[in-house]
Amino acid sequence: MLRRKVGHELNEIVRRLDQIAEDKNKFLLREGVRERPTEVAEWRQTSPTIVSPQVLGRDAAKEKVVEFLLSRTRNSEFLSVYPIVGLGGLGKTTLAQLVYHDERVSSHFNLKIWLCISETFNVRRILCSIVQSITKNECKVLELPVMEEKVKGLLQGASVLVSSCDKDVATIMGAYQTHDLSGLSEDDCWSLFKQRAFRDDKEEDEELVKIGKEIVSKCGGSPLAAKALGGLRRSKNTRNEWLEVKESSLWTLPNENHILPALRLSYLHLTPTLKQCFAFCAIFPKDTRISEQELIHLWMANSLISPRANLDAEEVGNINWNELCQK
Repeated sequence: MLRRKVGHELNEIVRRLDQIAEDKNKFLLREGVRERPTEVAEWRQTSPTIVSPQVLGRDAAKEKVVEFLLSRTRNSEFLSVYPIVGLGGLGKTTLAQLVYHDERVSSHFNLKIWLCISETFNVRRILCSIVQSITKNECKVLELPVMEEKVKGLLQGASVLVSSCDKDVATIMGAYQTHDLSGLSEDDCWSLFKQRAFRDDKEEDEELVKIGKEIVSKCGGSPLAAKALGGLRRSKNTRNEWLEVKESSLWTLPNENHILPALRLSYLHLTPTLKQCFAFCAIFPKDTRISEQELIHLWMANSLISPRANLDAEEVGNINWNELCQK
């Protein structure tokens, strides 16, 4: 009986494969992997602009980095490199932005530039970006040795602040020392969580506050995890809903850092429609800037959203977009 059952299943698989092959020929589909445009792969969404209106718990780290930048350049004619290293979601870019805008740094250095290094590592492009940022003139791509010498001259006696998840980056760049960014305190994480979880006009429920603090203790000091879970809790108001997050088995998975369970929980508690809308964004290559209007129209075209009473499909799309951004 088992062999007969397996035989039927294999026949069904063969039938489906034949159907796929027939459809491939019918629709003139071609084999191959679509190449991502280089300019998309090299674009990164970081800039010196500080997005968060309030940054908590990074004053001491900022002072340490600023002191290094100011003291090293006083006594050195050479390039000094200072990496900020830590797990994703700890706020490395935010710390770099705080240092970049510090008045002491601005008055000490005649020039400041912000450069993003993407997964598509192109030395000529990086050198050209440095030259353009400093000279404000279009960079003519020259032979690599010529460009290297030009950049060396421009960066003589400068300081480079680098943020990375990988400690090997510090070694490769010949750093004098490294700033290992630690997690926020539980009090600071709670403040971030509370900002997202409780509306300004909503009184904090003592029981929910207690459960919320226990959830925050699982975030490992990650500001991204605290904000993600706070945004999730904002739409959940009952004790049982909060307990479900606190007691989730995802927190106990082996070989996980603190941010991944938090992000998974945030996804799992989306409505089925929002899950579909969010998952649909996987069609965009990494680091693509997504247009709100374009995405909503794609959701509509693929029947992921539909009109409701008194709301047309585009208005429903706006609601979904805002809720996903909040979370």
